[in-house]
Amino acid sequence: VTRDIVKVPKEFMKLHNEVMISIDIFFVNKIAFFLSLSRVIYYTGTSHLADRKVGTIFKAFKEIFVYYLRRGFRIVDVNADGEFEPLKSMIEALPSAPTVNLAAKSEHVADIERRIRVVKETSPCCSFSFTFPSHSGVAYDLDRFSICPDA
Repeated sequence: VTRDIVKVPKEFMKLHNEVMISIDIFFVNKIAFFLSLSRVIYYTGTSHLADRKVGTIFKAFKEIFVYYLRRGFRIVDVNADGEFEPLKSMIEALPSAPTVNLAAKSEHVADIERRIRVVKETSPCCSFSFTFPSHSGVAYDLDRFSICPDA
């Protein structure tokens, strides 16, 4: 893999330094992932969640928040489902205080839901299947599916 680092033009940074993002949690094979999507830049960030505790989800959000700050962008609005209600005060207490907009109880944020579908449909996946005998003479068949980061 080769890396090609390109400087972001100053004009782009001036026009889009304030960013609106959408966030959500999705699952692949019962494994939770945190997903963020910026509206104009259209940058997608994903991180694995060990659990769905408030602290773990906030840590994932803070990582993406700091990622944007280090690159010269400031998150001003965060759109999320109602499941992020416990995080609202924590997110709004961060430096530069982004505003959190929560969807109604039966509503979802359309752009992030669509992005979840795209990520699931386009991410490479590995499938393993093998059979091995047990001591009792019964053969076990193990199927394992996971996202392959090197694919």
